[in-house]
Amino acid sequence: MAIEVDSKEPNAYYSRAIVKNELYTWKSALKDYDKAIEIAPKFVSALINRGGLKDQNGDYQGAITEYETVLKLEKL
Repeated sequence: MAIEVDSKEPNAYYSRAIVKNELYTWKSALKDYDKAIEIAPKFVSALINRGGLKDQNGDYQGAITEYETVLKLEKL
């Protein structure tokens, strides 16, 4: 419902991604993390969670890339 009200709110996608991940629908969760990060590229929590999701599903290089992005953002 929050996404229907404001489709440009990254926290709505982020929150839905967390729920989807808990329901083991990781591909759908990944899409919501992608959307949240598309809207807010410096959304560290979403980047960390997306990295963890990639790690859990065998995309180790993708996870490393996410974590490296977070490290760069945290240095700013």
